[in-house]
Amino acid sequence: FHDGVAKAWCSVSGDGTTLRSPSYNIASKTDTGVGDLAITLTSSFSSALWCAQATVEKTSATLTVALDRKCSIKESTRAAGSISLRCLDSTATTNLVKDPNEYNFVGFGQQ
Repeated sequence: FHDGVAKAWCSVSGDGTTLRSPSYNIASKTDTGVGDLAITLTSSFSSALWCAQATVEKTSATLTVALDRKCSIKESTRAAGSISLRCLDSTATTNLVKDPNEYNFVGFGQQ
């Protein structure tokens, strides 16, 4: 029950359909569109004030700007029992929502 121990984690395919490893405290994951992944926890945190960390795996080893991917928490989606992630590319003029090869997520806090 220590605050510094991960209370939820998963690795999900870029299309949001497949858990790529064992997961912990994940009730469901839903592909809500290109580059958008919604995660629902089995056991909620005590409030929406918990720490979420997310990364994505690039789709290619090529080091071009358009193939770069970054992940963020989708605006205003963190709740005690759920969160949504967004993946963007890094094109020169604007960011575009794109699917990654894989999402990786972990959550820390009080339950």
